[in-house]
Amino acid sequence: GDRLPANDALPVAVEGGGAPTAVVVGPGAEPWARAAGLGPIVIPAAGLSEGGARLAAVRAMIVHDQPAAALPADTVDRVGRWVAAGGVLLLAGRAAAFGPGGWGGGALEALSPLTSDPRPPGAGRLAVALVLDRSGSMASEAGGAGFVGVAALASSLAAGLRPDDHLAIVAFDAEARTLLPPTPVERLDAAALPVPADARGGTLLGPAVRRAVALLADAPAEARVAVILSDGRFADGEQPTAPLVEAARAAGVRLQAVLVGPDVEPEPLRALVEATGGGVLWAPDAAAAPRLATVGALGG
Repeated sequence: GDRLPANDALPVAVEGGGAPTAVVVGPGAEPWARAAGLGPIVIPAAGLSEGGARLAAVRAMIVHDQPAAALPADTVDRVGRWVAAGGVLLLAGRAAAFGPGGWGGGALEALSPLTSDPRPPGAGRLAVALVLDRSGSMASEAGGAGFVGVAALASSLAAGLRPDDHLAIVAFDAEARTLLPPTPVERLDAAALPVPADARGGTLLGPAVRRAVALLADAPAEARVAVILSDGRFADGEQPTAPLVEAARAAGVRLQAVLVGPDVEPEPLRALVEATGGGVLWAPDAAAAPRLATVGALGG
């Protein structure tokens, strides 16, 4: 027999025994983790990159309302490997996720069973003209998008388009100026798009719509839309809109409006855009504008 049975076992210290946990990246998602019986560990997106080596110790991860720019490619790649090894990943959000967050065609979208583009598979190319009101009432001090907000909106919209789509940018006050002719998205730097840098007086809608329609008419695309970003106040607001509607219809351009700010004027812009198959969306503040511009452009 075994004369020393005590030496048949070797005590080994191991970690564990605690409740399963979930990493939560982004605001407001902790209750989801708790509802699943997981203890939430809330960290910023930058913390996910720094603490990526500890992912093996968590059961799940929730990424909520994070733009693609907040998660570097190497971080997303590390998360992808963790998922492949059995980790549970929940991607969610609205204002800064999926299309509005610039996920389209990127590594984050590749981890999701959903597409950031609401267009059906096989849909043709899209040409978008972003028509920017640069009047003083659109400044951030007046409750408008502000020029930093406009830059973020343009970047978000470009990130939500496909590489073979085209983007043009028109700025208007008393005159309309082409800041970017229709250009394939694959050739653009979404973080450095040309947008107005200062406010100017006067706001004439007619010249801006005609300029956008003319640019889109020659763009190599199967669908065309002009997204007008404004507060809806125009010096030529009482002018007949029928000629603008006729020009847009002839070029196959849908007009879409995104009104920004707490105090906007939807008429007569509503009648103009609805006559071309578009509509009016309202962003009470600059934070909501990028998502609505992308939704308006893609028709989602």
